[in-house]
Amino acid sequence: MVIPDTHASGSSTSKHIVDIPATPLRIPTKIVHVNGATTPEITFLTIHPQTGELVKIRRDQLWFWSTDWQAGERQVDQEIANGDYEEFDTIEEFISSL
Repeated sequence: MVIPDTHASGSSTSKHIVDIPATPLRIPTKIVHVNGATTPEITFLTIHPQTGELVKIRRDQLWFWSTDWQAGERQVDQEIANGDYEEFDTIEEFISSL
């Protein structure tokens, strides 16, 4: 990801490359006390691959941001860009193609 180097004046003169972590970052955001036990509450963050924005991830969506799943997403995006797919007008056409 490229981030502009913005000065106090607001001008942007150079850019830096930032390494994006392959897996979501786990950040303890607060301490939760349950039944006398102290447990850190974890917030998961990652960099969105297309927008470069920092994204907060719900715990039940972590699978989507795993390294393997994201590799599959990039592969599918490339296949679509290359036209490596078929379109079907009916479910019958799809089933007969299998």
